[in-house]
Amino acid sequence: MNYFLKLNFSSILYAVLIFINIELIFNIYRISRIIELDVAVARNIGIVIMLISVIVFSFIYYLLNRRYLADSKLNYYGTVLWIPYFVIMLILFNKLFPISNHGDQLNPIGRIVIYLGILLYPIYLAIVIALSRKSKGQ
Repeated sequence: MNYFLKLNFSSILYAVLIFINIELIFNIYRISRIIELDVAVARNIGIVIMLISVIVFSFIYYLLNRRYLADSKLNYYGTVLWIPYFVIMLILFNKLFPISNHGDQLNPIGRIVIYLGILLYPIYLAIVIALSRKSKGQ
């Protein structure tokens, strides 16, 4: 039971990274309007925040898998278990902060980027898990 809770906690952390990055992509127009920044400046700040979050969370995932989760192949279930938590986060965020200005809608290219990111995210997680398992075995 303890391992199950650790695996679900790590899956929540996996969902947090992609949630932060997707919400930054989706809400760049809203952020620029609220903060009163140019869209290009807000987008650049968003990209920097995304890169920093990927680096920080990758390090956290690596340490989490290496130290707190047993050296088990069950860790790879985390590559799929993040999906329900991610969907719950999206639903809650959309209920708490609905889009009231139609200018804040994302363009179709942004949606394609998000779909591609969601499809590639399990591969990224599998690589991080594999690296943490490999280094622990040595």
